[in-house]
Amino acid sequence: MPLEIDRLRLRILKDKAPQTLKNTLALMRRLINFGMKRRYCLDLSFHLEMPKVNNLKTEDLSPEQLANLLTAIDQDHDTQAANLMRLALCTGHEKGRDVQIEMG
Repeated sequence: MPLEIDRLRLRILKDKAPQTLKNTLALMRRLINFGMKRRYCLDLSFHLEMPKVNNLKTEDLSPEQLANLLTAIDQDHDTQAANLMRLALCTGHEKGRDVQIEMG
């Protein structure tokens, strides 16, 4: 059975992303766990290793986009928000990450 999993792993990785392989193996693990709980099948005699996935993407602004962004920030009437945007721009802060700033 481990040999069949390795073959599946290689076949998927030929033309699919590592995240697709991870999703496939996770679904297989869930199906096996369901079958085990219902006593339809036995537990695996080996451990399913999940691939490491790196989904980080880096996007850089073009010089024109950067100029437009800085102009928009300068025209903003909310100086606190504008300063926060400048800070995010200088530090490379990405959306979706939490930043806690204490004011006062």
